[in-house]
Amino acid sequence: GEAGVRFVMPDLIGTFGARSAAVLRARGFRVALTAEVPYPGLPSGIVVRQTPQAGFQIALEEPISIEVSR
Repeated sequence: GEAGVRFVMPDLIGTFGARSAAVLRARGFRVALTAEVPYPGLPSGIVVRQTPQAGFQIALEEPISIEVSR
């Protein structure tokens, strides 16, 4: 990829974490599942927190962290 290219971070909240991570990794992003947290009312594996937040600009080499429901 080109140096300096930036992308807009999508809103992953409410999506299936494994699927979202796979899609982003397939496009060259670095994604890490950082935690599984209890979240009543949600099935397991749903994204409840992400860093960077939706709308922020991000480059391919910058890490993306997601937390999912347990």
